Amino acid sequence: MLDPVPVSFVRNIPQATDRKAIIAVGVSFFVSLMLAVSLLAIVGYLRHMHRR
Repeated sequence: MLDPVPVSFVRNIPQATDRKAIIAVGVSFFVSLMLAVSLLAIVGYLRHMHRR
């Protein structure tokens, strides 16, 4: 499995912190994605209700 992160960047950081950083970035990205989707759904619902 190849990571999009450069090899030198991975080599500079210890393995445990690297895994924690990858997990933290993944979790934060997932949370922000879910927040954006929910916000879009709420805005679309409010606009749909406002038209009627």
